[in-house]
Amino acid sequence: MIKTYLDNYLRSGFTFSKQDSELRLKYQFFNILLALNLLIVTTASFIRFFRGENLQGFVDIAYSLVGLVIIFFARKDQRYFNKLVHFIMLFSLVIVSFTYINNTNAYVGISWFFVQIMIVLFLSDKKFAYFMFFLSIIVILTTQYIKMNSSDFQLAVFGLFPLFVFSVFMTVYEKRNRLQKELLTEQNKLLEKYTFEIENYDVLTDLPNKQLFMKNLNKKIFSKEQEKFSLIKIDVDNFKNINDSFGHSFADQIVLELSRRLKNILTQQETLSKSGPDEFLMMIKTDAVGSINILNQEIMDCVKDVFIVNNQRIFITLSLGIVRFPEDANSSALLIQHLDSALHLAKKSGKHCAKFYDVTLTDELNEKMSLLLQLKDAIANSEFEVYFQPQVNAHNDKIVGMEALVRWIHPEIGLISPDSFIPLAEENDLIKEIDFFVMKEAMSHFGEWKKEYPSIGRLSLNLSIKLLENREYMIYLTETLNELKFDSNWLELEITESQIMDDPIKSIEMLQKIKELGINISIDDFGTGYSSLAYLQKLPVSKLKIDRSFIIEIPENESSNKLVKLIINLSESLNLSVIAEGIETKHQKEFLLSSGCAYIQGYFYAKPLKAKAMLAFIKAH
Repeated sequence: MIKTYLDNYLRSGFTFSKQDSELRLKYQFFNILLALNLLIVTTASFIRFFRGENLQGFVDIAYSLVGLVIIFFARKDQRYFNKLVHFIMLFSLVIVSFTYINNTNAYVGISWFFVQIMIVLFLSDKKFAYFMFFLSIIVILTTQYIKMNSSDFQLAVFGLFPLFVFSVFMTVYEKRNRLQKELLTEQNKLLEKYTFEIENYDVLTDLPNKQLFMKNLNKKIFSKEQEKFSLIKIDVDNFKNINDSFGHSFADQIVLELSRRLKNILTQQETLSKSGPDEFLMMIKTDAVGSINILNQEIMDCVKDVFIVNNQRIFITLSLGIVRFPEDANSSALLIQHLDSALHLAKKSGKHCAKFYDVTLTDELNEKMSLLLQLKDAIANSEFEVYFQPQVNAHNDKIVGMEALVRWIHPEIGLISPDSFIPLAEENDLIKEIDFFVMKEAMSHFGEWKKEYPSIGRLSLNLSIKLLENREYMIYLTETLNELKFDSNWLELEITESQIMDDPIKSIEMLQKIKELGINISIDDFGTGYSSLAYLQKLPVSKLKIDRSFIIEIPENESSNKLVKLIINLSESLNLSVIAEGIETKHQKEFLLSSGCAYIQGYFYAKPLKAKAMLAFIKAH
């Protein structure tokens, strides 16, 4: 309580920020001095009255009363502080001068003036301090001259020497403080510059980053001129593969070299920024399609030459997305959103191309976002169901396995095709929840059927390589096998050829871990991913599944016939089993049998079936 009151008194009731620390210190010093002065002077007044020095006693009492008034006004407004200091110092000078005249000891008076000057130098501005200093000297010399002889006067002048020394000291001290402040100001400027560069420039390339780009973009949009302009987003194709295969340091050098090449094609009409690990943003002062296409070609051409890093040679390609202001959007948020849509279209179109934004992309994006929200709800509400499509030996029509397929039973729309939501789930890291559900549900059903019908072959589950990279998948797979007492040899995981060929070396490592569990692996959609025979020999797979796109046109299309036979022969030479999917007609079945492929899957035997219907199919075959 006492500490709170004392702190409140010293601060005169004000609250000071860190920036006001000097003013707070002055208030504290000012109030301490006033309190001590009032205590000393009030005590002295009683002593003087006791000695019979009534006049000096009344003067001391008057000083004390003025001090109390000053304390009161100091709490009113911070703007009064300097004026109150000036007033109390001048009033103190008058009182001290009066006391000095009545005091026989010259050194006592000079010491009071000395204290007076020290207080003023700390509490007030320099101009007023020097004014008080010279005024004090004049008072001392004048009073000494009036009341003393020549020897006393010389003594008084000599007594002023400490004041001069103190004055010189304070001048040097002030100069030192000024130099320190200038140095601190310079350091702050350098720090601000450094902070600005860190916040607004990319460390690797020294290009403006996305934050600074957005500031400049907003300035451009809200400028009075309202000039037309365009934005190009540049993205390195398959940059993740470069990172994974060669390391981050190698990838950084590729980005650095690309930034140099992009800078070389810049003119005064364009500005370049770095917006992500492998992304650049370019602003150009035109919305003319012809001019933009010329620049697009220059950007594409700048990566035609090989990139050499640490004696390693590598070629890269770029995808570009383009938006125009104000035709495509009139706000920075929409411009960036539409720019991403255009870039996504370029990636979707096979990469290594440039795509302009089109309004239909927004409609597609809105539909996609709506479906994504519904998909999240579907996961939370368990709106999925597992279907099974039988795999059959065409020689005897006996079941040799089945593929588990997920279906989304939407409460309003009904059945939604996996082609509509599986890619969306993979893009947004939702595939894990769906695959885990399918895995457990399918293995539960199959495990029960396998006990009663041992000859039904294996259960095939689709596997996303992205999910396999997540260590949770292996943990969940192992736990599910143990929980359901599911023999790992009953299980076959299908992974698409295109996913394997995105990074074949990494795929071999990850699939080997699956193989070590005793699980079989097959390559799905074989023939669409341009597999290298060298990698195919190293992959721990036991089966190839011929893609439906080759089956549709057999036996009428001779090219398809040759491709299918080639895949069948390849599987035999590699000692791999083969199965064809998408068989719908008797002619397709007969062609496959005659070509050496007995295992087939498709509508010819059955569409994907619910669990109950699948059990009936098992009993019938």
